[in-house]
Amino acid sequence: MTNFASAQPKRKHYWHRWLVLGAIVFYFLFCCSGLHWPMWNARGRLAGHLSNDLHLTLPVSAKVVHAVRVATRDPGEYYAVEMNAADIMPFMAQVRTAMTDAADKDAGEPWVMGRAPDWWKPQDLVQVKRLDGRMRDDLQGGYMWYYSSSSSGAVYVFWFEN
Repeated sequence: MTNFASAQPKRKHYWHRWLVLGAIVFYFLFCCSGLHWPMWNARGRLAGHLSNDLHLTLPVSAKVVHAVRVATRDPGEYYAVEMNAADIMPFMAQVRTAMTDAADKDAGEPWVMGRAPDWWKPQDLVQVKRLDGRMRDDLQGGYMWYYSSSSSGAVYVFWFEN
C-alpha cells in the first residue's frame, strides 16, 4: 500500500520573501517617498529639537497647530506655531543668538524641499521675515523661521537634518 501523503513533494513556504518585500515597501513609504506624515505630540517634538539643537525652550504661549514630517532620506519637518504676539520678537531674538550662521533672507526667495503642506502659508503673514541658520554644536541641519512683528501671532518653522 502506498502512502500518498508522503509521496507528494513538500510545498515551499515563501512567507519570508513577502516579509522582506513588505519591509522594503514600508521603509520606502516612511523614509524615501516624500509623503507627509502627521506627528503626534508635535509641540513636544519641536520643543525637543529646540532643546537639543539650540538649547532653547518654546514660549509657554506657543501652540503647534499643524505639523508634518516629510518622508525623505534627509528628514524635514514643517510646523505652524501660534503664540502671543508679544512673545514672537523676544523669542526670535533668542533663536537668532542660538543659531550658527543666522542670516536674514528674503521671505519670497524660493527654496525646495519637495511639496509643501497645504497649510504652509508664510507668504500670508504681514511684513513676513525669514531667518535661516544652522544648529549649534556642529550638528548637521538647521532651521528656517518665518515670522512677523505684526500682531498675527503666527510663526512657521521648517526643521531639517542632513
